[in-house]
Amino acid sequence: FIAVCKHSDPETNDPGIKPPNEVPENRVGFSDVVVDSDGVLRRHLWSLNANRNSPCPTEVAFSLQLALHYLAAQGIEPKAIPEKRSLQLGNILLKPLENNFGGYRNLDDRGYQM
Repeated sequence: FIAVCKHSDPETNDPGIKPPNEVPENRVGFSDVVVDSDGVLRRHLWSLNANRNSPCPTEVAFSLQLALHYLAAQGIEPKAIPEKRSLQLGNILLKPLENNFGGYRNLDDRGYQM
């Protein structure tokens, strides 16, 4: 079982949503999304630096928590590659979006987005 929460956002006065008290933090994922300036969801947020005052205690997305638990059952463990800001899953290297990637210019690339 993996519970979901949502981080607070001081810019929009969104208070966030706390996960159930009974669920340990390593079984919680956030549901926050990144919406482009035209209101379309094109990017996916895998992790972020949590606001200390947020009711959501995790820095890992719900979708990533699900994927990592599934892959662990298959014997595939994640490996961080800090010098490349990448995550390796088996023989696949996942790189985050960068500031000027593709059609994006001056992208808000905080957190780990794909």
